[in-house]
Amino acid sequence: MSENYGLVGCGIQKSLSPIIHKIIFEETGFDAVYRLVDASALFGSTIDVRKLSFAEKCALRKKCIPILNFMDGYNVTTPFKEIEIAYSEPCGPAKYYRSINTVQHLSVGGLLKIGFSTDIFGFRCALDNIVLRTIEGLNSRTNQAYLSNAIFKNALVIGTGGAAKAVAYELMSITSNLYVLSSSIERAKLFAKSRGYTPIYLNNELTPPDLELCRISKAKKSKVSNEQTTETVFIVDSTAQQLSDVNNSSSVTNRKKENGLVFDLVVDCSLGVENPRILDGHISKKGLIFDLHIGECELSRYAHDNNIAYSDGLDMLIFQAIKSESIWQSKKFNSDRIFHKVKSELITRGYYGQ
Repeated sequence: MSENYGLVGCGIQKSLSPIIHKIIFEETGFDAVYRLVDASALFGSTIDVRKLSFAEKCALRKKCIPILNFMDGYNVTTPFKEIEIAYSEPCGPAKYYRSINTVQHLSVGGLLKIGFSTDIFGFRCALDNIVLRTIEGLNSRTNQAYLSNAIFKNALVIGTGGAAKAVAYELMSITSNLYVLSSSIERAKLFAKSRGYTPIYLNNELTPPDLELCRISKAKKSKVSNEQTTETVFIVDSTAQQLSDVNNSSSVTNRKKENGLVFDLVVDCSLGVENPRILDGHISKKGLIFDLHIGECELSRYAHDNNIAYSDGLDMLIFQAIKSESIWQSKKFNSDRIFHKVKSELITRGYYGQ
């Protein structure tokens, strides 16, 4: 008898997840089916996720319980990744990020749901692939020593949701300076605090005036000495139409002027950048835009028009699916082999790259 898996979210009818998992099922010989559970479809209307309150998101997720409880496991996407904590017991990275995108049902004295986050695995593997395609001289993962810190001096994460938490955490180890762009400065500050950082508010003048900036830092012991080192993250409110010159400092009293921000890496974890021109002049021509969305969008057109290296989220989605299958099937897979098989099949069958 086939096992049942699926994806729960809003507005997911065009998701490639069913065909991706179908190919993995075929490749691994696993007897299972994968379906979509679109919460918005349960109401018979299209829902703008951007306008949903937290309470409305919770009410939508509750509507899905009768369907999800009869599955052996499921994936979770927007807008339920953080809400899923209320329904599944988080483990591993999911417990730390408070965000779940993969759930496994276990029968231990009744129905027990275990929640996982495959975002780090998916992002890390996908970024490896992207770097290998865009940086000369890196033709094998063993040669790159996993993305030397020197590769990305300044990285920007757009968004503060579940995926952004994992991406930001991973980038802290491979970039000198990490910035977070959010439509809500309060949410961005909460995002920072959830990572264990304490905001330090700077009373400096910014251009334009409506830009808000706070520096958050966390002291830690250096690996090579007992000296205190500091990791920093900057939060910029995207209500402004541009990222202008900003004043930042190692202390409130000792300010240093920067001649604008130039990013080597931009990762879009938001619901979509409507006005990419806010990035004008702030992305290196040798930089990279990594968009978690799949298919053509405003950001992809912007990258193309400005001759900036760009990759969408397909690679990450495939690697996330592989990790989910590894959890559900309790097996370790050759991720690279399955990845290339899935991606080639998607192109061959006309689902991608047409």
